[in-house]
Amino acid sequence: MMSPIVVVGSLNVDLVTYTPRIPEAGETITAHSFTTGYGGKGANQAVAAARLASKAGDVVNDAIAVHMVGTVGNDDYGRGIRAAIEKEGVDITGITTEQTVSTGVAVILVCFIPSRGPYRILLTAFK
Repeated sequence: MMSPIVVVGSLNVDLVTYTPRIPEAGETITAHSFTTGYGGKGANQAVAAARLASKAGDVVNDAIAVHMVGTVGNDDYGRGIRAAIEKEGVDITGITTEQTVSTGVAVILVCFIPSRGPYRILLTAFK
């Protein structure tokens, strides 16, 4: 019998910029690098649980199923995050697609010199 793990939470795309410092108000600086990834507190937890269940699979005979419940927009980001977490072994049948809004986006500024300040996150999500 399968033991389910159900995660209810956010799914979004992370747009991460790495910079030597956080710019001041009205200031433009050149960043060091940029990455895009799939995230959200819920999606991250579901992927972590699926990876752990996969590692434990030999012990428990694949008796753990991880299900994600959440909402994405009808856009490339929504389709991408669904595909990415499904590839990790997460059941995505509980993820709904909202036709009238975009998938959530987190713009993250990461200062790679810790003494100059921590990261900043600006989240755009539908209501």
